[in-house]
Amino acid sequence: MVLSEQPTTVLVVEDEDGVRVPIVRALRRRGFTVLEAEHGAEALERYREHGLPIDLLLTDVMMPHLNGRELARELRDELPELRVLYMTGFSDQAIDLFVNDPATTAFIEKPFPMTRLLAALQDLIERDGA
Repeated sequence: MVLSEQPTTVLVVEDEDGVRVPIVRALRRRGFTVLEAEHGAEALERYREHGLPIDLLLTDVMMPHLNGRELARELRDELPELRVLYMTGFSDQAIDLFVNDPATTAFIEKPFPMTRLLAALQDLIERDGA
């Protein structure tokens, strides 16, 4: 799968190592710059330490300390064009998340194969946010 030619920085936030680690590995192999965190509060720290904008947030919805929706809201205060791909095991949560901004927000239901995740990321990257 060919992803966007432009360098893309992705913040991956997932509290389960068994989900987060393979995602991070796969994205790095495909040329993404990846920041990773186990929960929302840690993700904010990573973003601020990084010091540069991120292009895409890939986050679980339900996490300790700061959930995915709260994290996206905080980051979008500083990065209004931030694209967000929510991961959730509960499809009913996705409806509320998607309605907020369908041009820059998407969801993927867990569990998912890596090919589906990469396709969802590519689709979100290529969307016209206007």
